[in-house]
Amino acid sequence: MPKARAVTSLILRRQTRHPWKPEALEELLDLLPEVHEIHYEPWRDWRRMEERPTNTTTMRLCKSLRFDQLRRMVIFENFHGNNPGMSLPVQAARIHIAYALVEASLGLEHLAASFISDASHFFDACQKWSIWPRLESLALTSNALKSQQQSSYINDLLETTAVVAMKMPRLKLMELWNGRAGFAGVFQYQIVESDCTAKITWRSTCDLSLEPRTLKAWQAVASERVGCKLQVFTEILDANVVITSHGDAIRHLMLLTTVVHPVSLWQIQKETAYRSRSR
Repeated sequence: MPKARAVTSLILRRQTRHPWKPEALEELLDLLPEVHEIHYEPWRDWRRMEERPTNTTTMRLCKSLRFDQLRRMVIFENFHGNNPGMSLPVQAARIHIAYALVEASLGLEHLAASFISDASHFFDACQKWSIWPRLESLALTSNALKSQQQSSYINDLLETTAVVAMKMPRLKLMELWNGRAGFAGVFQYQIVESDCTAKITWRSTCDLSLEPRTLKAWQAVASERVGCKLQVFTEILDANVVITSHGDAIRHLMLLTTVVHPVSLWQIQKETAYRSRSR
């Protein structure tokens, strides 16, 4: 088939409800050499979890995305209900996905990867590389962000995140978030170019005490980027806010990054509401 050079964006939304074969995606991308943006929303396959079909597809997708034209990649893994735990073989596979994501991100300007791999694995994989010359925004999910988690563990993650951010000279926005029934939380780092300031924000259904070591690490990032004092904000969501799913979390956290297609987000919220009424 001839290459379709006029196509600059590829969107594979959750509505397909069918897993894409790695070979099919690779062949499709080969026919789209001018694609600048990829939006991919695979489904987690619980029936064949040990075989890890989604993991294999995602790893091969990331490895095939090493071309200069690609600027933005959004990956959002779908699942029913609330993101439960995974078996050890699957967790190991998610670490390999993290390495594939890191390699793909080296040439990107924008990356959002939700639920497909944990942010802690991503940042561990970042130790192998020294610089992300293009990356301007990064959004990842982490199971470390949850209401029953010890604050010291979350601060460990945020301190590590700051160290990695120092390797991203063009970074203007980073969001680490998580959401499930009863909880929503996001850590945001943002450079406000209009007044040359940098700020970090913790917005969540529960409070978090940012330790001095965490603030010091992010102050170093702010000083390196804009040469100013870091602004720190904490925003606790209203007690009347009801979080029934990760879809609700995305809406109430007011994420600045597009982590899922707007139509897909609407579908997630509608499906969650339908299941709630059916119980």
